[in-house]
Amino acid sequence: MWPFGRKKPHDPALQLVFVPSLVSILWHHEQEKGSALTETEVLAIRDKAIVIALRMDEAHKITQARGYTDIVSENCWRDWCAVREQLRLDEVNMDRNNPADSQNH
Repeated sequence: MWPFGRKKPHDPALQLVFVPSLVSILWHHEQEKGSALTETEVLAIRDKAIVIALRMDEAHKITQARGYTDIVSENCWRDWCAVREQLRLDEVNMDRNNPADSQNH
């Protein structure tokens, strides 16, 4: 069993892909909450997320289309903490570059 309660794909050439991405799901939940998600919340959200098993080449195409690599489910909490900080920095930088837009937030 994989750590989040699903069976690992039998074919080692398969990769699990969250749809939508786990990054976007967690960011959405954190924005709704208005504060940082806890580890327990992150893991619970991960465990309920939709995931599909794809061949490695198909999974790579999705990553390319998204423009970023999603969180690895087994390292979900650690990866989320790093991604969240980057998203916050990006948000701050965007506000600095668009002062008129930041007044509307």
